[in-house]
Amino acid sequence: MFSKFSFVGYETSIVNIAKSIIYDVVLEEDATLLNEVAVIGYGEQKKVKPYGGCPNPAL
Repeated sequence: MFSKFSFVGYETSIVNIAKSIIYDVVLEEDATLLNEVAVIGYGEQKKVKPYGGCPNPAL
């Protein structure tokens, strides 16, 4: 029987599960996989009046 281990930013590792109850699994870094991560944010933000700038935007 085999088990598959994976984590974002690391290469997947497949381990042969035998009679032992303790396994050392090492995942090697794979920086190219980090390009596949998409971060999506949700929330609210209060509209803030900007300070400074041009007093007459028509100029």
